[in-house]
Amino acid sequence: MSTQGLDFQINESFNDNQKLCAFFDFKNFSSSSTSAAGSISTAFTGFLSNSSITNDPSLHKCFALGSISASSSSEAETNIDNILGNSECNLTGGAFLVPMDGLNLNNVSAIVDFNFCESVDGGVLVGAYGLGEATRQGETFITSSGFNVGVTDRGHLFLQYLNREDEETVKVLYNVELSKRNLIAISADKSKLSLSYFDYFNDLVRTIEVPVDERSISFTGDLLLGGTNEFYQNNNFQGNLNSLTILSGDYDSLTLKDIGEAVLSEYTFNAGQTSSYSRVTGYSSEIVYATGITGYDYEVTGSLTINTGRETFQMSSALGSSESLEEGEKYFKYYTFNNGTTTSKYKEELGVLVDGSGYLYHPTGENAYDTLGLNDISSSIQTYSETLTTGNRGGAISIDLHGKNPMYGTLSEVSGVVETPISETWQEVTPATSGLSFEMTGVDLFKDYIYYMGGRS
Repeated sequence: MSTQGLDFQINESFNDNQKLCAFFDFKNFSSSSTSAAGSISTAFTGFLSNSSITNDPSLHKCFALGSISASSSSEAETNIDNILGNSECNLTGGAFLVPMDGLNLNNVSAIVDFNFCESVDGGVLVGAYGLGEATRQGETFITSSGFNVGVTDRGHLFLQYLNREDEETVKVLYNVELSKRNLIAISADKSKLSLSYFDYFNDLVRTIEVPVDERSISFTGDLLLGGTNEFYQNNNFQGNLNSLTILSGDYDSLTLKDIGEAVLSEYTFNAGQTSSYSRVTGYSSEIVYATGITGYDYEVTGSLTINTGRETFQMSSALGSSESLEEGEKYFKYYTFNNGTTTSKYKEELGVLVDGSGYLYHPTGENAYDTLGLNDISSSIQTYSETLTTGNRGGAISIDLHGKNPMYGTLSEVSGVVETPISETWQEVTPATSGLSFEMTGVDLFKDYIYYMGGRS
């Protein structure tokens, strides 16, 4: 059972919810939707609030007469929760009362979803029927208000009303075999009264329609569910009330069938979305050339200085002090030669030969001694300090040092071809969708529930 499904179908059928006056889901109620009040009697009575999808949820509360408590509102609220929580037969705890709150039965449509318990007992399902008398010009007339809708002991729907001849009448829908669970609709205007049965498996509608007088069905009091104030039997309807829908106005049976189906269906909504797709439409070709060293780049990495000409050595000497040497010791003797503008010097290493030392030497030539390198001198010689300097004839040049770096680039040789795909992209927009899905189990709606004396009635 779906409140969303009903809300969707009401807006589909009427463009808004102004025609939906009351909706009660007895099977899927929540304890937060029940409460208690003292408006029915001096005692407290539990009630089920009207649905939030109706045009005015503050109206048409559904009071459970079996939940009356004289002690406290909390006890009455507990009682109605227990009645509604008994999903097998919630009407056995007493009838429900729905105030019309300004509605008139001569311009109303109602959809009732109910099922039987273990047995089928006759009783009034929707009761708003009352009889009275009126005297006009000395004659007494029967008057009535509203109508009763119920089930006979043999499991057929009936309609109780006052016809245009002021005769109390009961019409029975004999050609309808009820299931364990059933959906029916009642609609009335100022001239006719209709009772319909919906067969959703065979997509059929069975209807009885009777002419009535506007005054005989005019009723603005309290609507009873599971009982009535005027009936030949006083027992309550033995069954389970699943839901009740009340609409303002008289509507055809097909419209009411669609609304009843919405009560049994689940509402689904899928938001729209945009999807993008792409595909390859061709290829673009690009020739790829080989790469390699195309040359070299030279850069300065440093410099080198080179002296030109010949390297020269220059010796200078300076007169020092006198030294006394022993015979045979070594010493240097310096010579200077003047050759024009050029003065040159050289030195000779000699050994000391002390004159008159007493040693005997044999000369080999005139004024010569047989010992090479000995120089006959006095025991004291003059020493010199010697300085050797180097020089360079000519100038110096500086040259740069270079390093070699390879240069890379594209060669004229082809190495291959690159194929690049060319694609196109497009979008597809899926619009938002919503609707009803009739997915409930149908076991209780099969036509094999009621049997009488070995056969169907």
